[in-house]
Amino acid sequence: MLYLGHFSFHGSHQEGEQQYGFFNCVIEADSVERATELIRVHIQKVKASDDLFDGVDEIYLDEIIEIPEVSSEGLITNYICIHGDMPPLLRCPIENTESTGAECYGWISDEDEHPENEAYEIKPFVEFP
Repeated sequence: MLYLGHFSFHGSHQEGEQQYGFFNCVIEADSVERATELIRVHIQKVKASDDLFDGVDEIYLDEIIEIPEVSSEGLITNYICIHGDMPPLLRCPIENTESTGAECYGWISDEDEHPENEAYEIKPFVEFP
């Protein structure tokens, strides 16, 4: 069974500024209890071997989703809407690991052609009328 955990965290940035954030973690396990144990171990391992959680004091498990099978129609999870100006943020689409074999792919429209290392406008993936 697949389990998808949604987490929130807070702590202090290097300059003493408060920071908060969110992340997800997916894992395969035979029960929700085992999944939470395995995710806890994984988070501790990442904290010990990477700078991803630098300045993070506490991590909260907001919820965990049991996914019996992956739908070919998709499943939206962890939708977060922030009103007002977008605050400064650090975004990391996948942790720094080679052991999982996971790949991260960015999306660029077929119409987008741009010289490497130059600024360009990003086109929306979906637009609503």
